[in-house]
Amino acid sequence: MTVTGPQLLAAGFDVRVPALSRRRPSPSLRVFVDAASESMVGANQLANVHWSAVFDGVELSAADIARLAKEARPLIRYR
Repeated sequence: MTVTGPQLLAAGFDVRVPALSRRRPSPSLRVFVDAASESMVGANQLANVHWSAVFDGVELSAADIARLAKEARPLIRYR
């Protein structure tokens, strides 16, 4: 961004870069399972699993990650 950022600004784009942090990001994975009326786990319960990835407090759903991977761009606008 030290090279490209000023070029984008000159072209009229608003460029915002997060503050540089020396600490390592803390990724995590959240998994949610829809409540079932049965007490045993079966194929129906396993199919109702939803997950998201969290990177330093920013939560991305499976659909968000799939969309970002499909775009395969080095810079993204998120929310």
